[in-house]
Amino acid sequence: MESQDIRLNDLLDLLGNPTRRKILAKLAKLPHYASELANSLNISRQRIHSQLKELKKHNLIEPFNPDKDVKENKYRIKKNISVRIDITPDYYNINYSTTQIDDKKSSLMLKDIEDTSTYEEINIPEDKIKYLGERIREIESEIKNLENERSNLLQSKECFIIELKNLMNQQYRQQLKEKIEERRTKEKQCEKDFFSQIQAFFN
Repeated sequence: MESQDIRLNDLLDLLGNPTRRKILAKLAKLPHYASELANSLNISRQRIHSQLKELKKHNLIEPFNPDKDVKENKYRIKKNISVRIDITPDYYNINYSTTQIDDKKSSLMLKDIEDTSTYEEINIPEDKIKYLGERIREIESEIKNLENERSNLLQSKECFIIELKNLMNQQYRQQLKEKIEERRTKEKQCEKDFFSQIQAFFN
């Protein structure tokens, strides 16, 4: 896992640009050459390269060369990008990370997934497609459950933060009260000593 911090202003500037959003929309469907993007979006190649450079700098896209005979690189959205922004009255955090996946054929196989054997036992292509579709839906459902769980955890976290602030505020008020009482006691003692000295002087 490769993580990269990104400021909120940078993120909003990056995704707030309509040209960059159009580029990402295109690349979300399939990889494109810069020239293809320029023609499709009716934008100069220079401007396309400038926007691609910005997206690449923030690890949203990556170049690759599927055809060694072609000098120009294609661009695609980076795999498994996650951007989370949590803003509450008591908490502010941005987490931006990407998961690097090796493009070697062996790394893209299903061998490391627990139900690979079930998939390999299926011989009919249509059944394989159906099986993969069902698994994708199941995973999406699990992700949704995790998001709901995360939402509940964030709510619990907010409650703990509020309680912590209340306790710290109470502790601060108690310490301040103790200091005020201590100061008043010292002032009373000073007054007592002062009048005692005056009385002793006249006696």
